[in-house]
Amino acid sequence: MFRKQNRSDHDFGDEVQAHLQIEADRLMAQGMDRKAAMAAAHRAFGNATSSRERFYESSRWMWLDHLTRDIQYALRQIRSSPVSAATIILSLALGIGANTAIFSLADQALLRALPLFGGLPALYAASVPAVSALKEQSSAVTAGLSARKVLVAAQFALALILLIGAGLFARTLGSLQARGPGFPTTNLLMFSVKPVQDGYRETQVKPLLWRLLAELRALPDVERVGAARDAIVRDGSWNGGLTIEANERIVADDITRNAVTPEFFDALGVPVIGGRHFNETDAQDDAETEWALRSAIVNEEFVRRFIPDVDPIGVRLGLGNLPTTVADIEIVGVISTYYNLNQREAEAEVFVPLWERTTDRATFYVRTRSSPETVVQSIRTLVNRIDPTLTVLALRTLDDQFNRMLINERLLATLAGAFAFVATLLATIGLYGVLSFSAARRTKEIGIRVALGASRWSAGGMILREATVLAAAGLAIALPASFALGRLVQSQLFGVDAMDAPTVIAAAALLALVSLGASIVPARKAASVNPLDALRSE
Repeated sequence: MFRKQNRSDHDFGDEVQAHLQIEADRLMAQGMDRKAAMAAAHRAFGNATSSRERFYESSRWMWLDHLTRDIQYALRQIRSSPVSAATIILSLALGIGANTAIFSLADQALLRALPLFGGLPALYAASVPAVSALKEQSSAVTAGLSARKVLVAAQFALALILLIGAGLFARTLGSLQARGPGFPTTNLLMFSVKPVQDGYRETQVKPLLWRLLAELRALPDVERVGAARDAIVRDGSWNGGLTIEANERIVADDITRNAVTPEFFDALGVPVIGGRHFNETDAQDDAETEWALRSAIVNEEFVRRFIPDVDPIGVRLGLGNLPTTVADIEIVGVISTYYNLNQREAEAEVFVPLWERTTDRATFYVRTRSSPETVVQSIRTLVNRIDPTLTVLALRTLDDQFNRMLINERLLATLAGAFAFVATLLATIGLYGVLSFSAARRTKEIGIRVALGASRWSAGGMILREATVLAAAGLAIALPASFALGRLVQSQLFGVDAMDAPTVIAAAALLALVSLGASIVPARKAASVNPLDALRSE
């Protein structure tokens, strides 16, 4: 099926190219040069990508294609974040392996071992001394339950470890969501355009971007709008070496850069805390001198890292880290740091005016007066009116984009929570089985105790004490193990320590409630034992 599909894709591409070539030949016959004719043919044909997608969807099993794309995306995420991937894979292996093994053992040792009591003569029961019977019964029960109790205590320890881990990952996700990217994301939309891919020449891109900005500002529900060469709060950036001329010459190897419009920071809501915004003087259009940059704005993290003891306004920068690099770009402003590529640590960033250099793309940031969803269709209509062949890419809210950046943290929290739930469920089943087995095996002992004057509540208390001992044993195993494992996952946490006391206490309290719930039914059965029936059953 896939080979046939590949031939169909190739045929479709050939047909599109043939159509474009025929149209371009017609235009060249009318006097156009070849480059302009091909660009005009592309615009006349429309969005080739959209046409290919329509052909693609009409001739494929889309569910299989989507599955393939999801797998490819997952593999890219694994390559981009190997630590998170290793943690997830190890968690899967540990959780599935441990739970399967313990459940198998519990099934054999607990569930399949529940006895069916046969009758013994009541005369024999009456002839046995009470003290001897109690000692004999207690010894038999203790010997039979030791291995089962160790098993349940280990399951409780594993459940507590996973509950603590789930709590830590959930708090990490909550801390990152509460802090946000460092600027208000409410009522903020983003979308990208790549005109060169849609047939524009690079010299035609800036006039198009100017028109888009002007008409976006004119929309009634738009409050502010700005643009950047590279999208923010996502993977990928324009990085490179940088030379800094302050009191001394400083060379940095890998600094994040971006080219932005003067309104960009206002649209985001990022304050300028020193110096000024870009203005018309900074944003002169140097079509003939692409790299003739005059001014730059840096963030607080840049100042803190490279020039903490120098007034940053007026410091000179140079794009490059070679000995011959000339530092002729002046810092004119400092902005508050926001979190861009890495949501855990701030990066040093340098911004230059978008209009001072050529660009092949831009991402627009639109601050709306009302719900962003009401402006989405207005933006699509506006872009379509300016040029129907221009593709609108990644039109979404900043809240949505920010949540996409936290996909690894959300996945870790979800997986840890799922494993913790399964482990807790198995611990509950195991504890219930052990306590039920214990109560059933101690029926004679309980009957004798009650016959000798013990209260029924004390009989139930015996079972509750067993549950308490097992839970305490699990806690004693889990705490040092959690401390050791916590050091391994500390790098995956944010805003919380690996042995965070509230998280540990909450997990232990939850497991204590589960232990109490699992022991109530066996304890009630033990408390309801009739002495005569218990003796007759033996």
